[in-house]
Amino acid sequence: MDLNPNPESLSAPTLVLSGKPYLFQGYVYGFHQPTVRYQVTLGSVNLSGLSEIDIFASKVLGLSGNFDAPVEHPILTRIKYWPSAILHQANHPIFEPARLLRPDGKNSNYHIIIQPCLDHRSALLVVDFIVDLLKLASLETVPTESFDELKRSFEGLVKNLEITGLNGFNQMHFLLAASELGISWYRLHGIVFQLGIGRNARWIESSFTDA
Repeated sequence: MDLNPNPESLSAPTLVLSGKPYLFQGYVYGFHQPTVRYQVTLGSVNLSGLSEIDIFASKVLGLSGNFDAPVEHPILTRIKYWPSAILHQANHPIFEPARLLRPDGKNSNYHIIIQPCLDHRSALLVVDFIVDLLKLASLETVPTESFDELKRSFEGLVKNLEITGLNGFNQMHFLLAASELGISWYRLHGIVFQLGIGRNARWIESSFTDA
């Protein structure tokens, strides 16, 4: 993932990941689960290819083009919703929607996204994939080979996500209950999770706790 583009790329009419991602375990920006904070630079992107991208996303990736709360820019709306949808498909618990921040004023091209996740590396892989997909929006006609390559990339991505996702019946329900109760949680190792922080924290493996 190229998180350090050269200065020329920042002024180009394209979408790029910029800066350094920050990884958090919970209780950051109001989230109760792990999150990734990353930044994108959005130039004057031509959206000629966006309809083709939406068709590909719907038919191949299983992603909807209908959004509950679309933001002001179509590219940013998809960046906000699609990574969570892909992670959710792979059994990664995503209980809160991603948040979009604009740090440098209303007209800035720099945008910060806070993406909830289970596994930081997996979330970054998904974000990278979605950014690569949305870069094609600037093309009047998207080459078939570009979609073919993205389809192969997505198949490999899903396999990686399934390895790091949840297994079993109980985990998802306990983590959801913790989130609904406002209890922070994160994965300690494998199928062992920590619920809460400090002296009131509990370790849980399926339905068994350290107590």
